[in-house]
Amino acid sequence: MEKTPEELKAEIDKLTADLEASNKTAAEKAQEAETLKKRTLEQEELLRQQGRNFKKLRDLTAEEKGRLTEKERELMERQEAVEQQNAELTQREIANTRKSLFTEIVGTNPKLREEVETEAKELGLDSKTSEADMRKIIEKAALIKGIGGKKEDPIQRAHEFAGQVPIVERSNSFADTDAGKTLGSQLGLRMAKKK
Repeated sequence: MEKTPEELKAEIDKLTADLEASNKTAAEKAQEAETLKKRTLEQEELLRQQGRNFKKLRDLTAEEKGRLTEKERELMERQEAVEQQNAELTQREIANTRKSLFTEIVGTNPKLREEVETEAKELGLDSKTSEADMRKIIEKAALIKGIGGKKEDPIQRAHEFAGQVPIVERSNSFADTDAGKTLGSQLGLRMAKKK
């Protein structure tokens, strides 16, 4: 079924009209995007100016502060209080994170902790260090002081592959205390003695 020249011309006209309409909508969308971009830039500039205004308020001399209205002074004091609370909260959070990382990696021994803290400071640990970097630095400092890390014994690894139970060195745990040994003997457990 072939189309007549009139049908072809009508179809071409329709496609041309559709193309022009889509070009208009694309141009309208581009115009809207440009308008939104301008508005965004204007809003960002306003925010920057407001930030500068707060900085100006903080840096005012006593005479300039005296010329401020009561509301301006009250707003300035509130802003300063909020900034101070935010700084204190941030410092507490950093200190708690640091403390928990040291406890997790080093343990509760104060002497070891102090040695590792000193080493960590030499490696670059400060109040601006992120949590992930803080963990890495503390682990490196602990390794330098001989704490943590995997201590592999090639002979023990060979025994593990042979199917024997690996010999695990115990740290100062409950089982090593007199109460732990008493409880173990009451439960019928045999405790291996170190040679």
